[in-house]
Amino acid sequence: MKKSVHTLWIYFVVIMVFGGCKSDVTPKQINNANFILTYPLDKDQKCYTISQTDDQGFLIIGSQDEESVSDENDIIILKLDKQGRIQRTNYILGDSFNIPFVAPQKDGSFLITTSSLGSRLVKIDRNGNILFNTYFEPISIFDYYSYPLITETGQIIFSSSFERYSANSIGNFHIFNTSGQYIKYTNVSKPVSGIPSDYTCLYKTEDTATYYFYGLERLGFTSGIPKIFVAKQVNNIIKKLIKVDANNKYNNNFVGFDAELRHIITTDGSLLLYNTQLEPGDHSIGYIALVNSNLIKLWEKELRIGSNGTFPKEVSICPDGNYLVCGYCKSDQNLTSQPFACKLNNSGELIWSKIYTNTNSGQFNSGMQLPDGSFVFGGTTNGFGGGKNLNDIFILKTDKNGELKELE
Repeated sequence: MKKSVHTLWIYFVVIMVFGGCKSDVTPKQINNANFILTYPLDKDQKCYTISQTDDQGFLIIGSQDEESVSDENDIIILKLDKQGRIQRTNYILGDSFNIPFVAPQKDGSFLITTSSLGSRLVKIDRNGNILFNTYFEPISIFDYYSYPLITETGQIIFSSSFERYSANSIGNFHIFNTSGQYIKYTNVSKPVSGIPSDYTCLYKTEDTATYYFYGLERLGFTSGIPKIFVAKQVNNIIKKLIKVDANNKYNNNFVGFDAELRHIITTDGSLLLYNTQLEPGDHSIGYIALVNSNLIKLWEKELRIGSNGTFPKEVSICPDGNYLVCGYCKSDQNLTSQPFACKLNNSGELIWSKIYTNTNSGQFNSGMQLPDGSFVFGGTTNGFGGGKNLNDIFILKTDKNGELKELE
């Protein structure tokens, strides 16, 4: 998928002249607090995260496949104004960006890693400016990276999970300096002897030798009922390990290059884990669990929004301390993907839920509550909100009750 210099130059000129993606914003949409806007390109696109910028606009980080059937992606950065109109479009071109992992940081910046082949670490500030773009040699072409984080010392670190079947390891921690230069990697111990892990994600560090991470264990890469574990490792020795859903009786969706197990860190340092599980009858349900900083499970909940499946894609913390969950569900007989959002209290109980279309296909991948109480979501659509291609990035903004009122 390498592009020639001549082709890239033409591509750049077209973007500069026409402003990148096209979005038609009507005066009614500009004057209304709610809107749905799509940004169709000529290729398959995905939205990974949406956030608010310093000027009250929005930043979307996503990807674009070189071919609709490929997992090889260019990273897209869309800078929008507060009405959703595009102000700037940036691309990070790569030969094999297989599934970018976009990790928001405390200062509003974003760290991005890419799994397999295209081993890169990218940092973007809160307004979409690229701070660095570092290539490093992978340990294996099958390395699978987790969401990166910045430690208290300023180092950048994330884990990889290739060595899932080795005798003593399930992967490595990769360590970079504050400028994105690669320093070293260190081993991740195997939590339970003889049981491999499909996925390992580092979520907290205390010092240069103390790591907190979670993952999925099962007897085979694509078989067996997985068990979620959380572990603390000090000097390459497991100090504590818990099985979060030890009583899980369901199978799981394929957890490989698009792992469903994700997390957020709450304000008190607890770990909230969420994923999609497959129960008998091939109905998917959402699963959410809260583990405190001492690795004690506080609660776990099943989430059912659609009658034929519920797939949580992101959880964020609202200003009132409750949780906003967004993703997609399936309710009709055609199993159309329908974007949903719901709000949970800090005990995991449902406060409200909304499904935003029953006819066209779409899904939310990211959402947040804004300072004025309204909500904004970024996602991928095939027809919903005016989408034209196989997958188009779209944005949806609601009022403070999650309602999308008809535009007058």
